[in-house]
Amino acid sequence: MVKFPPRQMQALMSVLAQLAFIPETHVGHENPFTTEFMILLRKQISHPDIQTRRFGVLGTMSAVKQLALQNPPDEGRKGFILTYNF
Repeated sequence: MVKFPPRQMQALMSVLAQLAFIPETHVGHENPFTTEFMILLRKQISHPDIQTRRFGVLGTMSAVKQLALQNPPDEGRKGFILTYNF
């Protein structure tokens, strides 16, 4: 397994989340990478190695961030900002 520093893994997971959650261009067609990305996250989060679990958490946070950016806040959620720093 390749060891990445946390900053590089955060950047990688951010790019993977963007690819996984690209808005659909054709109605009814799913992005197959979304399923693969979610499987990767599940495997990382359930891995016995703590470093791998951390990367799974970074990936999950990147996925949530990407999903939040796709759905702009409505009036009820105005002011809610999703940020994280490691």
